[in-house]
Parts: sequence; structure tokens; C-alpha cells
Amino acid sequence: MPRKDYPLWELMLKNPSLIKAEVHEWTDGQNQEVGLLEIVRRVISEEEEEKRMCNTRSAVASSMSDCKLQTIAVVREALPPVLPVPQ
Repeated sequence: MPRKDYPLWELMLKNPSLIKAEVHEWTDGQNQEVGLLEIVRRVISEEEEEKRMCNTRSAVASSMSDCKLQTIAVVREALPPVLPVPQ
């Protein structure tokens, strides 16, 4: 969230194709707070929707792999031996 009319904001405005994220401009602390709260609400809403979708899919075992929020097992391979480093 670059501050409006500051160098980074102007750079992003000139070439928005360089940015792979959403740009949310702000002019003061209150404006920034409102913008951040809206982003947080949207993220929470998206996560809740994803969780609902996963719960709906849980009835079908084959769909479980599509849910990002499900727990997965992690297999750790043995690490190679540590190399001594002269001090």
C-alpha cells in the first residue's frame, strides 16, 4: 500500500504491469486503516469460504486432495552429513 503521491506510488502508477499484487492507495493514517481492515475482512471471508468448501467436500474422499486447509503428512528425508568449516 504505497502512500499516494510518493515516489513508489508514482512509479507503480506509471507502469502497473510491474506489480503482481493489488495496489491500495492511501493518503493518511485513517485512510490506510480503513483499507487494511477491508483487506483483512476480505481475506477472512475467502478463508471461511474455502473452509466451507472443504467441509462440503469431506463427504467425498476423492475431493480431499483439492482442499488446501486439510492437514497433510510431511516426509522428511535424511540430511547429508554436516561439513566442518575451519574457523
